[in-house]
Amino acid sequence: MRFLFFVLQLALLTFASADIGRLLVVKRYPDTYIVQGRPSAVQIGIYNVGQGPAFNIAVEDVTFFPKQQQQKQQPKIARLMEGSTHPHQLRLDRLQPGTNATLTYQIMPLTPGQYSDRPAKVTYAVKQGGAVQKASSTSQYYVRILTAEEYESNHADHKKTWFMYMLMYLVAIGLPYERYRQSEAASHRMK
Repeated sequence: MRFLFFVLQLALLTFASADIGRLLVVKRYPDTYIVQGRPSAVQIGIYNVGQGPAFNIAVEDVTFFPKQQQQKQQPKIARLMEGSTHPHQLRLDRLQPGTNATLTYQIMPLTPGQYSDRPAKVTYAVKQGGAVQKASSTSQYYVRILTAEEYESNHADHKKTWFMYMLMYLVAIGLPYERYRQSEAASHRMK
């Protein structure tokens, strides 16, 4: 019975979505590590998977710039880089079916720590001046901002460490070998 209901819903969705835009929204961080004091990008990819265009697309991302931050005295998580559009004001006029667009803004992380990554909220119209549809992006559940020291300790070249290992290796192999060589020389002298 549930399977029949599911198939019926799927059929209704397929027939009802003819000639209207449907958006798939993906939020990602191109940088593997977000480091305090180093610029980082946030990308929001919008894909129109529907059969018609989407109009008046507005994106609002509040992960690094919560609206409550102005009212409460919370520490700033990040600063918006000069020349970037504020993540509360990202907009597209129109997105044709089967196409995509990427909206990017640059941040400068200020406060290290782990923060919840909220999905970006998207509103759009399926017809010019029509009713507003809503969508949400994917999210990573949390974003970790590393201090520069944490990043450097994880990604240093570790030359001193490798030198010390090689020295210990040479001592562990070299001393017994030298002892063996001396005993072999002594046994050859006795013959």
